[in-house]
Amino acid sequence: MEIKEIQDGFSESEVKDLTKIKSRDQEKYPALKTLSGLFAFIGYLFILLGIAMLYFFYRIDGLVNGIAALLVGVLLSIFMFAFSNLIYLFMDIEKNTRREK
Repeated sequence: MEIKEIQDGFSESEVKDLTKIKSRDQEKYPALKTLSGLFAFIGYLFILLGIAMLYFFYRIDGLVNGIAALLVGVLLSIFMFAFSNLIYLFMDIEKNTRREK
C-alpha cells in the first residue's frame, strides 16, 4: 500500500491521526478548564479585596494594618493563580503522556 506524502512530510494517515487528536482535545476536561478559570477569577477578587481592606483599615486603624491586609490579599491571590495554573499543567501532562509516538 502506497502512502501519499502531504505537505511538511506527514503521510495522509498521520494527518488524520493528528486532526483526530486535536478535535478530541478541544472537548476534553471542560469542567477542569472552568474550575481553573474560577480559581483565577477568585485570585483577582482577592487582589481587589486586599485593596479595599487597605483603604478600610487605613481609615480606621492606620497604615500598618492596611498594608498587612493588602499583603494577605496578594498572597492569597498568588496561591489561587498558582493552583489555576497547576490544573492546566496536569492537563498538559496528561495530553503529552497520552500522545502516541
